Amino acid sequence: MNLDKTRKQSTLYNRILRVALTVFSLFFLAQQLFFKYDFNELLQPFQFIGKSTYLWIYLLLSILLMPLNWLLEAVKWRYLLRNQEHISLRTALSGTLAGATISAVSPNRTGDFLARVFVLRKTNFWRGVFITLIGSYAQTLITLIFGVLALIFSFGNKLIETQYIGSRELILIYIAYTLALFVGLLLYFRIHTIESFIPKKWRRWHWYAEVLNTYHKGALTWVLAISFFRYTIFSLQFYLAFLAFGVALNPVDGMLMISIIYLFNTLRPSIALFEIGIRGSIAIFVVSFFVQAEGLLEPAVFSASTFIWLINIILPALIGLLSFRKLNFFKT
Repeated sequence: MNLDKTRKQSTLYNRILRVALTVFSLFFLAQQLFFKYDFNELLQPFQFIGKSTYLWIYLLLSILLMPLNWLLEAVKWRYLLRNQEHISLRTALSGTLAGATISAVSPNRTGDFLARVFVLRKTNFWRGVFITLIGSYAQTLITLIFGVLALIFSFGNKLIETQYIGSRELILIYIAYTLALFVGLLLYFRIHTIESFIPKKWRRWHWYAEVLNTYHKGALTWVLAISFFRYTIFSLQFYLAFLAFGVALNPVDGMLMISIIYLFNTLRPSIALFEIGIRGSIAIFVVSFFVQAEGLLEPAVFSASTFIWLINIILPALIGLLSFRKLNFFKT
């Protein structure tokens, strides 16, 4: 009798939290799309698309790559979970999209790895968080790797040429980024050492962190490879958007420039839903070093950045609302 009562209470509490979370997320999404910004202004980027058919094809290809982007993230998360709980790809995708919704309204996307875990049935909550953090860590590392390479081999020289920064300051930046990347990679492939930083008296947290011991170099390398493929996909999306909005870039300069933009966006603190203006400003700043043009360059770059924000953050966040019905905050 008590067990039956507990189940009913859990079901009720889950429904209440799902509704509350849905209302909260919808409020923030609506505020950004319809109140903070005029929705018609967000659609204005399309006026900068060329009239030629192939330019619209660039835009369509960028949109079609969005499902592949999130599918790869779901595959990565499912792979990381395999030693703890076997879940279907559909469940992994539901958790990933639910995380995308919460991450859009949370600082530095912290809600991503917290929301996903609620679709799991067997995995302990905090163990699930540790597992999810590995995938996020791998994705950040890939962004840093390509960002630092682009900074060293291309963008740094442009900063010197335009006298935006001195050579001495640039060398210090190179050293700082390279050291940070080296430490990041070292910690990633020795992820189990995180447990040693937890005070011994926190025994329960040691048990949570023990799950990190199950990931060896082979598995971690594979996760890094999936992160690389995903990075390639959303970089290609951005490049296609630039072409569609009339920003003429050769593939090499385009990918170098996009790597720098993603590096700057990763290093700054933010809330994804509120960052459309910051993203656009960073993109304009970086592109100005690669493309010398007058007139419509800035609005075209800002439009491309806005478009990517809409299809890679806002659209997945809206779709993720449908996955909230699978979230279980209370389990019996």
